[in-house]
Amino acid sequence: AAGFGLAGSIITLFTVTGQIFVHGITAFCSTLLTESGATATLSLGTTNQVARFIAATNSVDIDANEWWVTTTPTVGSIDLPDALQAVCVSENIILNPLVANTTAGVIEFVVVWEPISSNGAVS
Repeated sequence: AAGFGLAGSIITLFTVTGQIFVHGITAFCSTLLTESGATATLSLGTTNQVARFIAATNSVDIDANEWWVTTTPTVGSIDLPDALQAVCVSENIILNPLVANTTAGVIEFVVVWEPISSNGAVS
């Protein structure tokens, strides 16, 4: 979407209310990412822990048809690391463009979750 990927402009991927249990989060790059400079980075985290799930990764290292589940994206199949599964969450899940702009590309995010509080939900 327009404006997504601008350094310093956090993107809310999933709005969390109450408390949820995350069984797993996946990120699959379907269209090659490009950047405005040689240093654009992205991290996946929560509102208060911007790299909770995946630490800063150079945008151009995330290529089409790769799973981005660690700082080393992988083609084909990969086990989810511990950081992306069995996590209790009570704040929004975000994508954080940390340094320079990521200017194009598509990453598809999926979260598999269940509520652990009476008002636990994801939208």
